[in-house]
Amino acid sequence: MLERLRVLIKAGRYRVTLHAEQERDADQILTSEIEEAFTDRESVVLEDYPDDPRGHSALVLGFTKAMEPLHGVWSIHEKTAILVNLPTGSKIVDQLAKVEGEVNMKSCPFCKAPLKRKTIEHVHRWGGRLFLFKNIRAEVCSQCGETFLKPAVLRLMDTCTSSGKVGKARISIPVISVPLKVSA
Repeated sequence: MLERLRVLIKAGRYRVTLHAEQERDADQILTSEIEEAFTDRESVVLEDYPDDPRGHSALVLGFTKAMEPLHGVWSIHEKTAILVNLPTGSKIVDQLAKVEGEVNMKSCPFCKAPLKRKTIEHVHRWGGRLFLFKNIRAEVCSQCGETFLKPAVLRLMDTCTSSGKVGKARISIPVISVPLKVSA
């Protein structure tokens, strides 16, 4: 499906639902960015929905030339690619969690206190590099603070970090070397 989708988008044979257009407008996503992200050879299918009652569709992750990630739910109908949904931020993580069909845990396996679903920022270390993920949905213990991430969130982080394509936003952090006398 992915290769067929790329070909159709490159040929200009695609349509955008009004729902996806409203999301595109709200997030100020250019048409050129949609075309860049979803025709890129490194775009990947995150979730495949072959049994969708409305027709086979897939959640696709792609990156613009500015290295911004875009997620879109695409379908192919009558030799035309259809952008059904353009989720961004925490919406994508929520959608992945729902698709996966996992049940939320109710209590912490370590201290047995209740867990709460929260949106967090997560610093991910990978290959000697640091990545800051915002709007990550997690289950967080109300007592000990232990945080649990679902496999869908982990797959999303893996896809972003292993592709080598990351967002253009950068932060600067100071590096402080503590003298050995102080740290002993």
